[in-house]
Amino acid sequence: PRATRKGWAAVAALKLGYVWIDRADTDTAMIFEELTRSGGPKEVAMVNCKLTDEHLAALAARPTDVRTLHLSGCRDVTDKGLEHLATVASLEKVIHFYTGFTDSGLQKFQMARPKVRVERGLTAA
Repeated sequence: PRATRKGWAAVAALKLGYVWIDRADTDTAMIFEELTRSGGPKEVAMVNCKLTDEHLAALAARPTDVRTLHLSGCRDVTDKGLEHLATVASLEKVIHFYTGFTDSGLQKFQMARPKVRVERGLTAA
């Protein structure tokens, strides 16, 4: 059985400080949307998920309380996604491993958001 949107909304409503999602391939958009809504967890980790720049654009377009976003194994998020993340006002920290972020994209992000801490691992680029 798969969790529904209502189920993920209930998880987000638990006021958990940190949520780690690993290998959410089929429902990535729904899970990410529910967990990153305003009032949800302050720290969200998406690991080995089919997250894309479009998901990050959607995050930037709505209210959120996410302070830390951990992206690991999300190779379809690129510098375009970083541009979207640069507009997320609540963001204080980005942790990334095995993403499509480039050195150039990360430099531009840091120039746009110098107070956001970036913890860097290996990138796909």
